[in-house]
Amino acid sequence: MWYAFTAGAVRVISLNNDDVCYQDGGNSYVHGYSGGAQKRWLEGELERSSADESIDWIVVCMHQTAVSTADRTNGADLGIRENWLPLFDRYGVDLVVCGHEHHYERSHPIRGVQPTDTLTPIPVDGDGGAIDTSQGTVHLVIGGGGTSIPSNRMFFPEPRCRVLTGVGAVDPALGKRTPRYVTEAAPWSAFRDRDHAYGFVMFDVDPGSPGGQTSIEATYFAVDGPFGQTTPADHFTLRKPRRA
Repeated sequence: MWYAFTAGAVRVISLNNDDVCYQDGGNSYVHGYSGGAQKRWLEGELERSSADESIDWIVVCMHQTAVSTADRTNGADLGIRENWLPLFDRYGVDLVVCGHEHHYERSHPIRGVQPTDTLTPIPVDGDGGAIDTSQGTVHLVIGGGGTSIPSNRMFFPEPRCRVLTGVGAVDPALGKRTPRYVTEAAPWSAFRDRDHAYGFVMFDVDPGSPGGQTSIEATYFAVDGPFGQTTPADHFTLRKPRRA
């Protein structure tokens, strides 16, 4: 299912990526199951949200990723890049939060894609700490909520991305379609936590004052002890002019 809700000046949109992803996750393969209904709904939702003067922030939540620098795991899915990223660019999505990969990773703001078969996202220059999301969308992989197979030790030494570009015949041993991957450079990668398997992100929205700036302050807390102790491992601020 897909749905949306508003909290203050933040519009949160939740998507079901199984509809557009090429990856066969097992059980039923439902790629394309909505017949385009979800994409039409998303475009309408983004169009309304971007035109609504009471909405300053558009945040998308989804499971599978458009970006990841982990090797030997799920990787990024070309289906997301093909279907969702153009809409995110067109309507100015500020932040994308996803999981699927079991580590923490943050992208630079991205806008547009390279003319490659894998549609490599193009990073936008920024100062790192304070990010102007009117220039691009930040993607977060927050997959350290709990897993027996963390992927923080599976990062490529230098940022690279395995992009799942399609599937082949069903592998009888696995019971699902065989994925096809292309490995490429990942110039969009800004931060990745190699040292901690588990963690979470706290978001603090400051609506600001009329005519001024609004911001989202984000802190990633890594679990750093056997009894749930945490330590801040990444911090950044999204900032943009208020609309009203």
